[in-house]
Amino acid sequence: MQPAIVPKFIEREARILGPFTFRQTAIIAFGGGIVAIVKFLYPQYLIWAIVIIAPIVILLAFVKIDDVNIIEYFFRVFLFSFQKKVYLWSSKSIFEQKERKFQKEISKK
Repeated sequence: MQPAIVPKFIEREARILGPFTFRQTAIIAFGGGIVAIVKFLYPQYLIWAIVIIAPIVILLAFVKIDDVNIIEYFFRVFLFSFQKKVYLWSSKSIFEQKERKFQKEISKK
């Protein structure tokens, strides 16, 4: 009986279109669609639309913070900011408590 084959790098997104993942392709297509709509409705503002939308699309598609895409990162920041928090306070520092515990262990020996 052969051992089971375990896939490697399962956290990576699949490449769909060249070097781009599906998420990156969708974000770029959405940004391109917005620019196309601006081109047909307001052709005089095309350059401004490109100047404003292109950096936002590039930021959303390619920037990662701590190996997390920026959309998910901002979503986590949003959830954390409105989440209930628990604040713990101790009158003695952790280092003092550990030092006392260590001294007790030494005195037992």
